[in-house]
Amino acid sequence: MRVLIVEDDPVQAGVLGFQLLKAGHSVSTASGGIEAIDFVRTQAFEVILLDLNMPGMSGLDTLGYLMTLPECGDTPVLMLTASSDEDSVARARNLGAAGYIEKPFTPSVLIQKIERVVYARDTRWIDDYHAVLTPDAGAVASEIATPRIMAGKGGSRS
Repeated sequence: MRVLIVEDDPVQAGVLGFQLLKAGHSVSTASGGIEAIDFVRTQAFEVILLDLNMPGMSGLDTLGYLMTLPECGDTPVLMLTASSDEDSVARARNLGAAGYIEKPFTPSVLIQKIERVVYARDTRWIDDYHAVLTPDAGAVASEIATPRIMAGKGGSRS
């Protein structure tokens, strides 16, 4: 899968890129919004990881512009941020982001969320505060009907 990382911090971009390469994905990195727009105009990506807080063109401004580009098409954009600002979450969602992932996150969580929006074409909003804001009724019913077995120091119980 081709992934575009838009991150102004080169260390963060390097760590993200390394984890995605290790998981078998092809990675391009842009250090800001203008560079990301140039990439999207010339290359196709299956997903875009976009930092919210960047100098110059913010992540939200970049997202808004990307959503107007025909080249971006149905490419899901996941916002990455250390901020838990509810207004930013709402703006990102309204602008067309597929989800919102709060830093720090584990590589497995990142990969899982990317695969969910790309391979499953899951169109439910993803964020770290509300789990999924628009749950699938069938999945919820299945979740409720499935018994849980919990193991602790005292053995297992249901």
